[in-house]
Amino acid sequence: MKVLVDTNVLFAFLDEKWDFVNIIKDAYMEVDFFVLQQSLDEIKANSTLADDLVFDWAKANRGVVSTRDFNLKKRLKKAGVQVISLKNNKLVL
Repeated sequence: MKVLVDTNVLFAFLDEKWDFVNIIKDAYMEVDFFVLQQSLDEIKANSTLADDLVFDWAKANRGVVSTRDFNLKKRLKKAGVQVISLKNNKLVL
């Protein structure tokens, strides 16, 4: 399964030392994580354009998105995209 990691999850991983990789791998046997270049650019530019790109990728590829962004999660779920998030170091689907 491909999991697209959103920018805010990367920040949580760094700032809060969340072990999201192992938490998600415990729930799903085969996982490939990746980040869009635009998400990395978003970090540099402090832009929200990457959210639209994450949404478009998830719809086009029927992928799973890992995000903590409330508005993006709501939008993805409404479109039928599976969202993985973490709360208190626990997996939230």
